[in-house]
Amino acid sequence: MAVDTGSLPLSLDPLSHLLDRKVAPPEFVIRPFFPRGELTEIVGAHGVFKSTIALAACLSVATGRPWGEVPSSLGRAAFITLEDGAFTLARRVGAWFEGVFDDREQAEADARSNLTFLARERSQGLVLTRTRDGVTEPRLDVAEHVARLVAGVDLVVLETASRIHDGPETNDAFMGLVRSLERVASTGAAVVIVRHVSKKAAREVTADSYAGRGGSALSDAVRSSLVVTREPGKALGPVTLTVCKATHAAPGATLTWHPIEVPDLGAVRLEPWSAEVAAVHDADLLLSFIATCEGGVVRSEIHKSPPEGLGRARALAALDLLRSRGALVVREERRGRNRQPAEVFYTRRPGRE
Repeated sequence: MAVDTGSLPLSLDPLSHLLDRKVAPPEFVIRPFFPRGELTEIVGAHGVFKSTIALAACLSVATGRPWGEVPSSLGRAAFITLEDGAFTLARRVGAWFEGVFDDREQAEADARSNLTFLARERSQGLVLTRTRDGVTEPRLDVAEHVARLVAGVDLVVLETASRIHDGPETNDAFMGLVRSLERVASTGAAVVIVRHVSKKAAREVTADSYAGRGGSALSDAVRSSLVVTREPGKALGPVTLTVCKATHAAPGATLTWHPIEVPDLGAVRLEPWSAEVAAVHDADLLLSFIATCEGGVVRSEIHKSPPEGLGRARALAALDLLRSRGALVVREERRGRNRQPAEVFYTRRPGRE
C-alpha cells in the first residue's frame, strides 16, 4: 500500500487497528530483493556491472522472466539514469536480449509495452536535492514530478546517487535525498537507487553497504541493501550480489552471474552462474595458464601446483574439459633410458582463445 505523504493526520490510530485487523504483509516486485513502496540500494565499486544488474531487473519485470535464477512476475518498470546516454542503454538492452533463447519476439513485445526509461540526455533536471549555503535540502517539487512520471510502475531504478544528489556525500546531506526518494516510493513502486562505494572499499572488495559514500544515512533508510562485488583483476570474472539488509523478508540467496561479452554490441550480458558456466570459466582460466607455460604442462604438475584461483579438483576437471573440447595439443615424450612411461604434455591449440 502506498504511504500517504500529502496530508496531516487528524488523530492517532487506536491499537485495535493492529490487534483486530489483518495487516497485509509487504509485497515484492522480485522477492525478497525489491519490496514495494520501499527503498532498495544496489551498492558497489565502479565497473562491477551494477547498472547492468539493475537494468536486467527492469527487463525481467517488464517481460516476466527470471532475474538471474529468481522468478519475476510480469509488471511495469522504469529505468532513469543521469549517468548513461541512450546509446549505452541501447547496447545494454540489446545484449540482454541476446540471452533470451525462447520466444524472443514475445519478450520484446512485453518489454516495449512495460518498460520506459530516461537517459542522460533528458534526465538532467531530475536532481532530487539542492544545497545552499552549506545546507542540503530535498527538492520535493522534483520528487513529486518523478512520482507523477512513474505512477503505476512496479519497479523504478534511479542512478546514480551521486548524480541525483546535489551536495556533499555526507550522512546529513544524504538525508535530504532520502526524503525525496521516499516521496517517489510513496507511489507504491519498489524504488532502487544505484550507489558507488568509496575507493577504499572498492580496493578491499568490501561487501558492506556502509562502505559507500554517505553510507550510513542511505543504508539505514533503505529496507533492502544489495552489494555487488567482483574479483579484482579479472574483467569478466564472476559478479556476486549479496543481500546485506532485508527488513521485510528473510535475506535472499547470494546471486552470481557470469559476464559474457557481446562483441557486435560492445556490451556485456550476464548469464546466471551454474555448474556448467563455472566449468567453462575454470577451463578458460586453465587455458590461459597453460598458454604461459613454455613447452606445455603435464597433469602431475597441475595436480601438485594448480593455477591461482583454481583448486586441485577444479583444475583437473578443467583439464579434462579442455581435452574433450579439442582445445589442447597432446604430446607424449619418453624420458630416461629405461623406457619409463611417456609423460603427456599439454599445450594450447593454436587459434584457440
